[in-house]
Amino acid sequence: MPKNHTKFKAPTDGLIQMNISSAIENLKRMNDNKWRKKTKTITPISSNDRNMENNNGADIGEPQLAFNIWSSDDEGFEDKSGQDPNQTFHKKENQSTIANTSSGKNTSVEKNINIIQNISLPSNDSMMANTKKAVSSNIQQKDPKNKANISIRRTTASDKGLKSGYSKTNEIPSTSAKSPGPQSPKSPSSQSPKKEEKKMNPDFLKVMNGLISEVLNSTHLSFILSEQEKKIFKTIITSRQEYQYVCYKLYMLTWKWRNLFKFCEEIKCRLKEKEIIDLFQLMVQNDIIDTDWKKEDVTTLLNILPHSEVKDICSKMGILGKTKKDMMTNLMQHCNKQKTLPFCKSSKEIVLEKIMKKLGEYVVRIKDTYKNAFYNIFVLGTFTNSKLQDRNQYFRIMQESDFPEYTIQDHIVFYTRNDFENYTKACANREEFELLTVSKDREMMYHMGKDIINMLKNILSNDNDDDRFQEAPHLKRFTAVEVYKKLLTKICDALKKHHFDDVHEWLKYLIETFPKSHRLADWYYDLSIINETNWKNPEGAANVIIQALELKKEYLTETQIQQLGEKGRQLKKAKGVSQLNHDIIVKLLPVVADLDDFPQVTIDAPAIRGKPGRKRHYPVQNSDGSKEYKSVEQIALEYYERCGFPSGEHCEGSIILATFTLFFWDIIYNPDIVVPGTFLSRYQQFPLDMYSTYFYVHRKELIDKRLRDLAENWSDQHTLDFVTEHWIKYSHKSGLTNVANYIPNKEHLNSIVCCIGRKLLSGIYQRLVKDLGQYKSGMPDLLVWNEHDKKAKFIEVKGENDKLSVKQKLWLKYLISIGADVEVCQVHTIGSKKNLKTTIKNQSKIKNDDASFSKSCINSTPRKKKRCNSEDSISYFETPPSSPVPRKKKIVKRKSENNVTPSPKKIITISSRSGGITKKQIVAIDSSVFEKITIM
Repeated sequence: MPKNHTKFKAPTDGLIQMNISSAIENLKRMNDNKWRKKTKTITPISSNDRNMENNNGADIGEPQLAFNIWSSDDEGFEDKSGQDPNQTFHKKENQSTIANTSSGKNTSVEKNINIIQNISLPSNDSMMANTKKAVSSNIQQKDPKNKANISIRRTTASDKGLKSGYSKTNEIPSTSAKSPGPQSPKSPSSQSPKKEEKKMNPDFLKVMNGLISEVLNSTHLSFILSEQEKKIFKTIITSRQEYQYVCYKLYMLTWKWRNLFKFCEEIKCRLKEKEIIDLFQLMVQNDIIDTDWKKEDVTTLLNILPHSEVKDICSKMGILGKTKKDMMTNLMQHCNKQKTLPFCKSSKEIVLEKIMKKLGEYVVRIKDTYKNAFYNIFVLGTFTNSKLQDRNQYFRIMQESDFPEYTIQDHIVFYTRNDFENYTKACANREEFELLTVSKDREMMYHMGKDIINMLKNILSNDNDDDRFQEAPHLKRFTAVEVYKKLLTKICDALKKHHFDDVHEWLKYLIETFPKSHRLADWYYDLSIINETNWKNPEGAANVIIQALELKKEYLTETQIQQLGEKGRQLKKAKGVSQLNHDIIVKLLPVVADLDDFPQVTIDAPAIRGKPGRKRHYPVQNSDGSKEYKSVEQIALEYYERCGFPSGEHCEGSIILATFTLFFWDIIYNPDIVVPGTFLSRYQQFPLDMYSTYFYVHRKELIDKRLRDLAENWSDQHTLDFVTEHWIKYSHKSGLTNVANYIPNKEHLNSIVCCIGRKLLSGIYQRLVKDLGQYKSGMPDLLVWNEHDKKAKFIEVKGENDKLSVKQKLWLKYLISIGADVEVCQVHTIGSKKNLKTTIKNQSKIKNDDASFSKSCINSTPRKKKRCNSEDSISYFETPPSSPVPRKKKIVKRKSENNVTPSPKKIITISSRSGGITKKQIVAIDSSVFEKITIM
C-alpha cells in the first residue's frame, strides 16, 4: 500500500458502522508539519467495488462506505479503490481562509463539515445520519489549523458500466490550502478544464475520401487509372480510418523519411504500437512506402533529424556548432578528415550508428508509385477547378467552399492514358515554373523552354486526332499542347531581354505552328520588343506589328488590337522607321481613346514615397490626433464622400460581377441547358466554357431575353424582388464569385441596384457576358453611390505617374457610350518633382498678371481640369534646397496695402540662388493677405 494511503471499510453485516477513532487518528496526523503542505481527500467507496476488486463473488448488499486518504503530491499514485485522484478538484485556499485559520477558525474544515451534512443518504437513513453526526462532532474538536479537505462520494454497484477497480462518482469540489500567501478566491466553476488532446481531423478524412470516391465512381475519369492504382486506393478506403489518415498525410505533407511511430504521434493519430506495425506491413504489401533508408548518404539522414538530436550527436563526439547547418557541416568535415586504425570503425560509421539509433527501425517514405498514383487521382479530381490544384491549399479551400448544384455529365476529356500522362507532365512543369518565377532562376527557365519546344514537337508529331474537340472546343485547354503553349509564352516573356536569340526562334515556331491561336498578339508583341530593344532594329519591329494587324486581325480580340496599335504608335515615331512603314502603320492603327477624352479630377495629398514599383501611402491626421496611412483609393473615397457620395467601394468590378452572378444564376447553372463538356465534376464553381466566347453562343437566346427583361420589361420592384430572392438562395455558394464577400446583406444589394439602374446594368452585362475572359479585368477601381439621390459613379483612380491601361480605356469609353457617369481621379503628391516642375513652368509664362499667377501657383495643372486639395485647402509647394531654380529669379513677398500683419500666420520658405549658392529665408505670412507673388 502506498505511503499516505489509509483505508477504512465498514463491516459487511448490513449495518453501517465506522471506525471513528481510527479516522480521527488519521486526521490528527494530518495536523503535523509534514502533512500541512499536502492536500488530503477522504473518499468513500462502495463495498461492491471492493468485492469486484477482490473478485470474491459476494452478493450485492446495502451500499457501504470506506475512506481513502491520499496526498495529491504523490506522483505515480494509483487509487486501489478505483477513483482517479487526478479527477478530484484541488484548489488553493484564499486569503480569508488563512486569516481565519490564524485566528483559531478553520473555515476549510467547516466547509467540509457542511458538505458532509448535506450529502445524500443511502437507504438506511437513520444509521447513516448517526454516522455523519459522529464524524461531524469529532471533526469540530480537531485542531483549527487542520487544512485537510474532506469529501464523501456515494456509489452503488447498480451503476452501469462499472469495471473492476473503478466506480462512477459525482465528485464534490473542495478547496485546499497548499501554500501560504494571498490567493484570489476561485469558485469550482472557474477551475480551468483540462485541455482536450488533439485528435485526427475527421473533416480532412472526409474530404480526401470524397475526392478518391469521386474519381473512382466517375466512368469518364476512372478508366484512365491503371489497375494497380485502383487497387491501392480501394485498399486504402476500405481500411481503418486511422490507416487512411496516415496514408493521406504521408502524401499531403513533405515527402521525406519519417519514423512511423513519431509520425503517427505528430499527426495525432491514436494507434497502438501493434496497430502501427500492422499498418507498416499493409503499406509495404501495397507498394505504398519505401523502407530502404539505410542506403541514403549521411547528409540526407542528418537532415531528417531535428535540431536537438543532431546537437546530441555532435556533443557526444565533441563537435561544436550553433545552428543545425553548422553542426552538420562540422560533423561531415570530421567524418571526412578523421583517420581510423585497421579493424576499427570509422567516424562515418559511428555517426551512421548514432543516426540509426535516433531514427529507429520503422523509417518510411512514400514510393514513387504511390506518389504518382495519388497525383493522378488528384489531377483527375481537380483539373476542372484551378483553385484546387495546389495540394497545400486543397483542404482549406474545400472546407470553405459550398459548390453550386448542377447536373454532372459523363463527357470524356482524356481519350487515352497517353493523353492524360502528357497532360500531367505539363501540369508538373507548370508548377515548377511557378517556383522558378518566385526564385527568378532564369537559367532553369531557359532549359525548361528548350525542353518544352522538344516536347511540343514530339506530341504534335504523334497527335493526329484534331476533330475530337469539335463538340466541346472549350475543353481543348485540358491538353498538354495548350498547357505548353501558355507556359512557353510566359517563359518567352520572362527571357526576352536575356536569351533573346533563342526566344526569337521559339516565338517564330509558335506563330508558324499555331497560326490561329488566341495568343498570337502576345507572340507578335514580344517579337517587336526583341527587334526594337535587343537588336536595335525599329524597322523590323514595325514590320512585325504591320504583319500582325494586317494578316492576323481576324484572330485578335478588341483588347489585343488596341495593345498592338499602341505599340505601333510608338514605332512610327522612332528613328529608323521608313516612311512607307510609317504610312502603313497609320493606316492600320485602330481608333483609341485618350486620357483627355474622359472627365478628370485631380487631388493633392501628402505622401510617403516608398520603394520603386510599390504604391505610395498617404498620411492622414485623425480628429483625435492620431496618424493613419491610407492608400490612393482610400484618399479618393474620402474625397467623393465629401462630394455627395456617402457610399462607396474599392471593388475593381467585383461588385458588378457579383450582381451579374445573381441575375444570371438560373442560366449559368440551369440543369435543362445541356452543353457538352461544361460540368464534369462536383467541385466546379462555374461551367467550363464560362470564360470563353462559347458561353454566350451556347445560351444566346436565354441571355438576350434576360438582358431585354432587365432593361425594358421588368419594373424596378420586380427587379429587386428577383435579385433579392437569388441573393437569399445563392449568396453563400462558391459560384462564379463569392457574392457574400462583396454584398453582405440585402439592403446593400438593393441600394447598389437602385442607384446604378436597370438599363445601365443591362448594358454592362451585355459586354461582360459575350467574353468574360477578356472583359472581366479593366473595370474602374471605385464604385460610389448616393442612395438618397439614386445616382452612382464609376471612378478610375491613378496615383502619380500612373497611366491608364488599354483595358481601362476601353471600359471607360464603353461606360460613357451607355450613359454611365465616369471620372478619372488623379491623386498627385504634394511637393513631388512633377508638381514642382509644373509650377515653375507655369510661373515663367505669367509675369504681369498677379491674380492669374497667384491662382496658377495654388492650383497648377498642365491641362484644363477640376483640381482640389484632399483637405479642401490650399497646397503650398516648398522648394527643396537641391531642386534646380532658374537663375535671376527671386521670389519675394509683397506687403499688404494697409501694412498690418494679420493673424494667423503661415510659415513658408523662400529660396533664391546667387553665384551657385542657394539662400533660404523663413517668412511668416497670413493666408488671407497672401495676395501677390512677383518674379524678380
